[in-house]
Amino acid sequence: MVVPFWIILPGLVLAGATSTITQYFNGVGKAEVPAKIAAATLIVQIIMAFISSPPMGLMGAALSFLCALTSASIIQVIAFLKISSCQGRRDLVFRKEDFSYCAIFSSRRFIAML
Repeated sequence: MVVPFWIILPGLVLAGATSTITQYFNGVGKAEVPAKIAAATLIVQIIMAFISSPPMGLMGAALSFLCALTSASIIQVIAFLKISSCQGRRDLVFRKEDFSYCAIFSSRRFIAML
């Protein structure tokens, strides 16, 4: 039972990471975008489940779910970049300054707890 979880885990991480993008769409009045993406990826998941589940069983179902989550995340990022004024490399990729900011912020929080 653990192996299917390890198969879908990357998709769950991606879905969690892109959940803020869903909230962005809701906040700017474009709530239909995540709904359309979810419908499209549901179709992908159903088709893949019919193809992969009979021969592979639970592993095939996990793979189809992984593909649906991954494709939804990729489509959400693409839609976000098209709708917002963000630039992918400049705004979505961690830079050295971001890591140093996180380190300073975390150390201050830790010291404040003491």
